[in-house]
Amino acid sequence: MTFYSVWVYLVAAIGFAVLLQGAEISTTSHPSLSFLLRPWDKPTSSDFLLMAACGVIAAIAMTLLTNAYRAAPANIVAPFEYTGILWLPLWGFMFFSEIPRWTTALGALLIIASGIAVLRQPKDSIRDSSS
Repeated sequence: MTFYSVWVYLVAAIGFAVLLQGAEISTTSHPSLSFLLRPWDKPTSSDFLLMAACGVIAAIAMTLLTNAYRAAPANIVAPFEYTGILWLPLWGFMFFSEIPRWTTALGALLIIASGIAVLRQPKDSIRDSSS
């Protein structure tokens, strides 16, 4: 299934690239569109190293996550998987000077509260719910 979804994304990306190239849009007022429609540059060797590092880190993370699901019940591991969402507002602030909205802060508090609630659950109730 993953194989086919990657091919769908690849074909869609090529289709959008051809469509946008044919439209010959050169200037836009929106910064996101300016970023997407900028001229293409050939990646440097340091760019390839960064992409390779992203791949290695993603592979390690997926291996660790798989082992976490193997070692503990899913209702314990799942709330901590959502903590990845907490990094996104931080990256947005660091790289794009975006100030998170109050709804983002509220969502982060809910994620943190769910992780604390799971950790504070008695061990017996965790075992009962996983069987």
